[in-house]
Amino acid sequence: MKTGTLLDADMTTLGRQFSGATTWWLQELAAMRPNWARKKTTKISGVVVVYDVDGALRLQGALSPIPADHGGRTVRAATILFPEALCLIRNLTLPAMRQADLRKLVTLDLDRLMPFPQDTAYADAAETGVQAADGKAEVAIAALPKAKIRAIHAQALEAGLSPRAIGIADEAGGALRFDFLPALAAEGIATKTASGARFWWGLVAALFALNIAALIFRDVERVSRLAALVDLQQPSAIAARQLGKRIADDNAIRAELLARREQDNALAALALVTRTTPNGVWIQRYGWTGETLRLAGYKQANVDVVAALRKNGAFASVRASSSDIAAESATGQPFDIAAEWQRSDSKR
Repeated sequence: MKTGTLLDADMTTLGRQFSGATTWWLQELAAMRPNWARKKTTKISGVVVVYDVDGALRLQGALSPIPADHGGRTVRAATILFPEALCLIRNLTLPAMRQADLRKLVTLDLDRLMPFPQDTAYADAAETGVQAADGKAEVAIAALPKAKIRAIHAQALEAGLSPRAIGIADEAGGALRFDFLPALAAEGIATKTASGARFWWGLVAALFALNIAALIFRDVERVSRLAALVDLQQPSAIAARQLGKRIADDNAIRAELLARREQDNALAALALVTRTTPNGVWIQRYGWTGETLRLAGYKQANVDVVAALRKNGAFASVRASSSDIAAESATGQPFDIAAEWQRSDSKR
């Protein structure tokens, strides 16, 4: 079953589409750079081979030409340069655009821009660096017959060379001004050899991604190790929390007992009454409710129990009660006293 979507594509097609999308994205980013930050030319590096006007290929600086039959020698990547006199160059003012769009525009309008019939010549364009008004730029266009470029490319292959660029150098000779290899690659005649810089930059990107992955792995490993340590200490933590809860409960109970003792201290009241009661008093009944005091018993005739309790100051509303008073006997006069406890004084 075919859906007619991306799911039907094989890995080769997906790889080609991904590579094309990546190239387009990088070109769009490059086009967003300001004019002063754009790279106008490509530096020439590696092996350089010169194509003379007499049709011979020579290494740059060498006198003898490279043999056509390389005899099984190792294929070397090289930049093929030919004289500027072999092609036609023209300067025009065109709208400013990225390099890929500029090449497409020149290729489509080549029969109008150059004196070549349609589909008979290859062309390349490059900005000269001169900015025109209204968002336009001065562009140099170079074109030459397809047969000539194809012959140079075939001759380089026979000499054991793998062209990484075929074009014209600038006046200084250190940079490539025009490159016709992309036009050959667009027709499937040649493949553009990847430069060493691209390989090393790719290696740097791969190492950077590997470094990021290693950092993430170490972070995950540390988190896992910490989680394992937490699980290992979980029983101790539970025991510590339970012990802390018991200590907190004991402290709360102790505080409650102290509060109750402050509010209802029967021993303190008994000790105070013992110290306050004068001699000649026999207490037969002692009652304490936490707030009120009840004393009943017998006293000598010259002893005033009510006055002694009032003088102490720890009791309020000290009064004699007339209910349930025992009958006077030979021991002494009966008394029945009720008093209220003053809490502010009980803390002294």
